[in-house]
Amino acid sequence: LLRGADEIGLRKPVKAEFGGGMRSFSCEEDYIYENIENELYFFTSQERQNIIRYWLENLRAKQGEMLHNVHFLEGQPIIPELAARGILQQVFPIHEQRILNRLMKSWVQAICEPQPLDEICDYFGVKIAMYFAWLGFYTSAMVYPAVFGSLLYTFTENDQ
Repeated sequence: LLRGADEIGLRKPVKAEFGGGMRSFSCEEDYIYENIENELYFFTSQERQNIIRYWLENLRAKQGEMLHNVHFLEGQPIIPELAARGILQQVFPIHEQRILNRLMKSWVQAICEPQPLDEICDYFGVKIAMYFAWLGFYTSAMVYPAVFGSLLYTFTENDQ
């Protein structure tokens, strides 16, 4: 994962004693990044998925390599070729059950609690977190018109 982060230029936070801020990851200077000591917290789920997807998309065949009766040329990308021939239909990551269980308790089962948007962002990515942030805002904004409309419906005459 560290080599993949280096190759794709993944930006990670730098420790305060080394200047702080964000910087493209480098394996040669891995000691300057925050949480590098703890591999569970260094990469988010989204970052891990991006690095693994990068490795899979750049997986190249060796000379004479064969898979499912497909002969590859040297240096040919394996995953796109298998997808083009219909052997491979989709590549997608599997969920991490421990994180999903934590999200289940803090998000799904919590009725009147604020959404854990940072955790959603870390696990599903920014786009999904923005969607649920918008949905939460929209739902709370519609409470007042819904109450007003319900009162109007209740107290107005039925023939209107």
